[in-house]
Amino acid sequence: DVSNYEAGRLAWIAYNLGKMEQAQDWIKVARSDDPYARWIHSKLLLRLGKLNESIQILQALKNSFPSEESWVRDVNWTTLSHNECIPICSYKDVYGELGVLLLARKEYLKVLDLFLRGGYWYDAAYIAEQVLTLQELESYIHRNYSEGLAKQVYEMILDKSVLVPYEQREIRGKHILHYLLLRRLLREDQWDKAIKYIDYAPKYAEEAIQAYIRYIKAARNSSLSDHQRAEHLYTAAQVLRFKGMEILGTEIAPDWSVTGGSFEFKEYYKQNRLKNDLDFTAPQYYALISATNDEKWRVTHHRIQFNNRYHYRYYAAQLFWEAAELLPDNDILTAKSLYYGGKVTLQSAIDDVRYADRFYKALVNRCRKLPIGQVADKKRWFPPEPSEWRKELSAFLPEEITE
Repeated sequence: DVSNYEAGRLAWIAYNLGKMEQAQDWIKVARSDDPYARWIHSKLLLRLGKLNESIQILQALKNSFPSEESWVRDVNWTTLSHNECIPICSYKDVYGELGVLLLARKEYLKVLDLFLRGGYWYDAAYIAEQVLTLQELESYIHRNYSEGLAKQVYEMILDKSVLVPYEQREIRGKHILHYLLLRRLLREDQWDKAIKYIDYAPKYAEEAIQAYIRYIKAARNSSLSDHQRAEHLYTAAQVLRFKGMEILGTEIAPDWSVTGGSFEFKEYYKQNRLKNDLDFTAPQYYALISATNDEKWRVTHHRIQFNNRYHYRYYAAQLFWEAAELLPDNDILTAKSLYYGGKVTLQSAIDDVRYADRFYKALVNRCRKLPIGQVADKKRWFPPEPSEWRKELSAFLPEEITE
């Protein structure tokens, strides 16, 4: 005789081998209280389009699997020899599957909670950054994101099965969701609210965040003179030039702060639910997991101003441009603002020559009487950074910001 335990796992194996009829047969053998049999039953119901029944089973299964239990998939000689077998943790998968199904029902707060508890940090970040309103995210954190859950999320991020680079796991701390909220508040110019979360930022980023808030708030003070406001805009832009990822970076696309900005995941774009690009899944699931019009509207509405990788450098460039507009021609601060405004979008992977070109032309046209404008005109592009300018930056910005 096959035990209840064995029948449930044989149903799981049959399903993963694509033998749906055999899976159904093993479900009938297993008793109704076997979690694996019920889990596979929920999947088979989905294939029949019975969404409500499947969700009910998954809701009941959330706490049915041991948290320490872990299986592996994609096991072959190659994955074994390279230690690339993919771990499966049953309770995490149940949370993830239920979250996806509830997303189509627009139950966004429940979805965020499920993704967090299941260790699906990228998916949770998508909901927190691009789907929820700021008010909804703040409300969730205050009412539902307990110290215990924060610790649980942090421990799962530390786990090697979560795709977060090692150095980022260690330095981001257990309040990763609070830090995501802080940066989102800053992107939406809600500085007074953001500063309340400063204690949740990584220690290495605190000074830069405080400096940025101080200078950008002063720059928006209409009672100051144009020159004073320009100075504050220039300084705020310089802080962003050095520490923009820590201050404004998005957790996932376009900045990928979760990886420290070191790389992005191209598959994220290929499997874009918002475009209903669902070639990676079975056709019978399309209607169940396609993004709703409400989700699409929310993501579009919450899209950041510069939807490019390292978007904060474009925002820094905008601040430099605003500073220059407040200043007269042939003023040294005008020259610095236009010079650094162009150079910031030429950094590393961006190298946006077209965007920087208007800064170069403005530098030449507005600063012809200054050496930097004359050299730029002769060179037909930005010259190397004047050494005295670099020294000046080091003098008025803390080393923690410019390093």
